[in-house]
Parts: sequence; C-alpha cells; structure tokens
Amino acid sequence: MSRADKKGRRWEGEGRTPDGDRQWRVLFIGDHGKVIGFKRIKTLIALAIGVIATALVTVVVLVVVNARLHARMQEVQEHLSAAQLQIQALRQERDLLTAHVVLAETKVKEVLAGVSRPAAVQKPDSTVVAGKAVESRGSPQPQAATENPPASTEPAESGRLPAGIEEAVAVEDFYAGLDAARRTLNLRYKLVATRSARKPLTGHVVVVFKSHDIEPERWLTMPPVDLPKGRPSGRQKGYTFSISHSKAFSHSLPAPAALPAYTQAVLYVFSHEGQLLMARDYGVDIKPAGG
Repeated sequence: MSRADKKGRRWEGEGRTPDGDRQWRVLFIGDHGKVIGFKRIKTLIALAIGVIATALVTVVVLVVVNARLHARMQEVQEHLSAAQLQIQALRQERDLLTAHVVLAETKVKEVLAGVSRPAAVQKPDSTVVAGKAVESRGSPQPQAATENPPASTEPAESGRLPAGIEEAVAVEDFYAGLDAARRTLNLRYKLVATRSARKPLTGHVVVVFKSHDIEPERWLTMPPVDLPKGRPSGRQKGYTFSISHSKAFSHSLPAPAALPAYTQAVLYVFSHEGQLLMARDYGVDIKPAGG
C-alpha cells in the first residue's frame, strides 16, 4: 500500500478530506469519542433561508391587507360621522320649528283671550200676569236693562312679560302636583329655546305657588327663594339649566306640614345674569291631604 493511500485512509478515519475534495460537514462527537458526520448542511441552510423568506413575504402581505382594512374602516367612520352630523342638524331644525310653533300658539291664545268678551244681553222691563201684558198708566216707556257681564276668566297661561322684554324661551308640558303618599311636590316642564344661537342658553327657573285667598307670606316657591314684592328677584339661583334647543326637567320638594290649597303656579325663567326671560301662569289644583 502506497503512502498516499495510507494518508487518505487516515483522513477518512479522522473525518477529513484532501484539499482537492473539500465539503461542508458538521461533526458530532459521541460520548465514546466516536466522530459522527452530519452531511447536507447546505441543504438545511437553504431550507432555513426559504422558510425565513416565506415568513417575510407573509408578513408583508398581512401588513398590506391590514393597511387596506384600516383605510376602509376610516372611510366608514367618516361616512358615519357625516350621517350623525346630518341627524343632529335635522333634530336641531325640528326643535326650532317646534319652538316657533309653540310660540305662535301662545301668541294666538293671548290674542284670543284679549278679544273674547261676553256680549251684553238686553231684556225689556215688562210684567206678564195670567198670560196678558199689563201696562202701568202714566209710567215711562220701559228701558232696556243691561246685565252685568260676568267676570272675565282668562286662561291660566295668559301671563305677560313686562314691557320691553322678549321671550327667548318657551315652556311645554308643564305639570305641578302633590304626591300625597310621599308628601312631595312634583314639578315637570320642558324648556324650548325660541332663538338659534351659537352658545347654549343658560339660566335658572323659579316656580311660585299661590292663591287669591292666601297672603303672600304663605306662598310657596320651588326651590325656596325670597319673594321681594311678591316675585323672585332673579338674584337667588333657582333650578339651573343649559339648553341649546330643548330639554325636559323634573324636580321635587318635600311638602310642608301645614300645606294650604294652591290654585295658581307662576313659572319664572331668568337668565344667568338674573334678567327675566319669561313668566307664565298655570292653573293648578294642589290641596292638602283630606282637603
């Protein structure tokens, strides 16, 4: 055996190859010192590179799909926001029309209440006895007697503002009553702004319960405020509000122990500065328990 063959066999035993036949191998050494050769390392590296490239392509595709979905979602949200703005504009227009209708109805009621008066009734001054008219001799001609017209009863909602004050708010669905079981006074109403403004209308509300046969010292206010000259001054805050178009309110107050009978409720609406915006009278029927 030649020297070169011996050297080649020795390289094979050690896991090496001559310089002319170089290959990539991964060698594992066992517990007993035996060398184990691991071939096809290039194939494994190529497979790993292929898997990584496939993963990168998949990530790129997912990013593109996600971006398109996000853009679509943004477009849908913009359409939804535009639709909500249109709905809000329509609601505002409806509230304004409702306020104008309520104001027009109130003015018509006031005009009708001011011009409607009972006509005078005339009766001849004659006496009928047993079906025959007996004329008194020497007496002057009978004159027509005019009956006294009954006292005019204006509607409860015909309260008028002082001169120079224009109504900036209207009131709808007014209710005031006594809950006998809970011994509370309940108050409900809806405020409607009659003017379109950029800022919300702010102020406060005071309701005064009274009756013609009750002295002003026994009048009741919701909420409790002073009544100089028989009406709130506007300086003391009542039930505060802030409305852009319309809003319903509900309040309650414990009824006093000695509650008189109230037949009238006056609702005062003041601005934030205390200026009177509106005053309205409403007929109520609040009686104590057992009254």
